[in-house]
Amino acid sequence: MNPSHPHICIGTVWYNDPSIFRMIESIPKEWDIIVVDGRWTGSESPDKLSPKHLRDKVSTYKNVTLIDFNGMEFESRNVYFEHSEYFDFLLQIDSDEWITTLDKELFYNYINKLESGMHTLPFDNNHTSRLYVHPFDWRYWKSHKYLKHKGIIQQINRPDSRVNGIELSTNEDLRSDELKKTIKDYQKQLWKYEDTLSFT
Repeated sequence: MNPSHPHICIGTVWYNDPSIFRMIESIPKEWDIIVVDGRWTGSESPDKLSPKHLRDKVSTYKNVTLIDFNGMEFESRNVYFEHSEYFDFLLQIDSDEWITTLDKELFYNYINKLESGMHTLPFDNNHTSRLYVHPFDWRYWKSHKYLKHKGIIQQINRPDSRVNGIELSTNEDLRSDELKKTIKDYQKQLWKYEDTLSFT
């Protein structure tokens, strides 16, 4: 691992959300971005993939890899883990989220001391996301609430530490009312499904 510039990727799931360009523009150009595009199982959206004009624009970014996938949400998220074999770290940043503050020296110094684990990415509100060390070893398990790491299942809300040198934000300001409603309806169905699960 290069002590100054570790090999970092962003993992994001995306569907028909123009917010993604705000997210992409907030990412350092030397970091790779894995974008998994596709309608999730349970969503009532008519199309399998995002509109062509949005996909074409996403594809113009040289540090973006666009992957098509349809399935459960946790399966879509696993796609970016499956493509992270050659990365030291993966930051999970969804399309409606973006980096607002990045002190690269502080950030790199902090993460280069991490040997393993799942760590909190802080936001400017109560929202949080995750940074994964050796991300290829991680997979979601049956939902986006549980993770499997080297055969051990754990809850996503039990991170190992809070990452320094970076802060993010999130909002739905760039989403249409129709998209907001579609997402809200989907989330209701997802929560019903996840309430039936237990990792014990």
